[in-house]
Amino acid sequence: MALLRALGIPCRFHGFTIGKRLQRGVIPEAIYPLVPQSIIHSWVEVLYEDQWLNLEGFILDPLQRSFPDRSSLCAFGVGTETLQAPSVDWRGESTYIQQTGINHDCGVFDDPDTFYTTHSQLSRFARFVIQRFYPALDEPQC
Repeated sequence: MALLRALGIPCRFHGFTIGKRLQRGVIPEAIYPLVPQSIIHSWVEVLYEDQWLNLEGFILDPLQRSFPDRSSLCAFGVGTETLQAPSVDWRGESTYIQQTGINHDCGVFDDPDTFYTTHSQLSRFARFVIQRFYPALDEPQC
């Protein structure tokens, strides 16, 4: 965002949550059952030709090779209907790779700090443990 703003390109931070199934294969199976059902995620939006566009990137080559016959996938950090033919060239349109995994829109913010001041991934118990025993790791709670 700092680079975009330094170039005079208006931008904002868009926060949302994704379903945990989108992270299956990324999160080790041993701890997968402990992961919350919704995981905080975000992307940056830029104002281009009077329209806010979502910019999200992800390297898909290994997944495309692993799932050559799949057009849609919601796992391994990806939630897309266009796995084998994603939009990779700038066309002046939003770019998504996790859109099918979104389960809650938290809205837009001027910067990441504002978002994380009001949104947190921690449960009350986890927050208590961190505040009590690991205060340097403390993060805001929504």
